[in-house]
Amino acid sequence: MSKKTKKTKETPTVTIYNHTFLVIKPYHKKGERLISNWETMEGCSIDDLYKKPSCYKENAWRDCQNMCNTFDGTGLRCGCANAMAFSAAFWAFIPKIQDKALIYRTKNYDYIVGYFD
Repeated sequence: MSKKTKKTKETPTVTIYNHTFLVIKPYHKKGERLISNWETMEGCSIDDLYKKPSCYKENAWRDCQNMCNTFDGTGLRCGCANAMAFSAAFWAFIPKIQDKALIYRTKNYDYIVGYFD
């Protein structure tokens, strides 16, 4: 007997400045959660989260800062941290949609929360 497999809708992606992001709509549950996470993030640098961050975490934080600079972003914050990883997010104006979008980076994924067609 075979199991029925649930059809899943593939998450759309967009590439901006040679970065590929998973697109999340702001009014979807995940989009609302990512925006809420950004609002509660208190860390303004990696040193706010860790007493002695590893060189890997410092490199990851520098990558986040560089991406924020590339996008001419504002409000770079870090948070949602545990011993292994942290998240970082910032707002940026995206010419492709002529609006601001939240760019949210995790260990495994880069999200962009905005109104893309």
